[in-house]
Amino acid sequence: MGLLSRSLWRPLVLLMLPLFMSNAAGAEPAVTGIRLGVQADGTRVVLDLTAALEYTIFTLADPYRVVIDLPEVEWRLPATSLEVGRGMVQRFRYGLFRAGVSRVVLDVSEPVVVRRSFMLEPTADFKFRLVLDLAPVSAEAFTRQAQLAPPPEPAALPVPEAA
Repeated sequence: MGLLSRSLWRPLVLLMLPLFMSNAAGAEPAVTGIRLGVQADGTRVVLDLTAALEYTIFTLADPYRVVIDLPEVEWRLPATSLEVGRGMVQRFRYGLFRAGVSRVVLDVSEPVVVRRSFMLEPTADFKFRLVLDLAPVSAEAFTRQAQLAPPPEPAALPVPEAA
């Protein structure tokens, strides 16, 4: 490449770089996988993520459920990640709960406690991961736990405008 060609490419690249950066920065984080693992003392739930995210976890009874709220995310789950009937998790569902909040609901077979939850940094093999360790507890302990951390208030429905 001649001197003239190099001098033209450099400003062009510098002009285009902000466009690529803004698209990457504006991309929604995504959940790319959900895995369930049976352990001797409970069930491990792993959400594969494209970015570290804030999260809220709470439990609900009748039926027993564990709820994970995340900021609004894209759902890019392969069909193979839709595992059901592993450990204490009978099935799960996910989606947009309301604008700005995505939700995963784990239907569990018995009262459980989230023994611990944590975010793992990326490694050579994985991106970010949100890990929950579920353990069985008595119905009384489950009820006490649910009362300590009430679920967030549901979003108000918009009021239709008068015609």
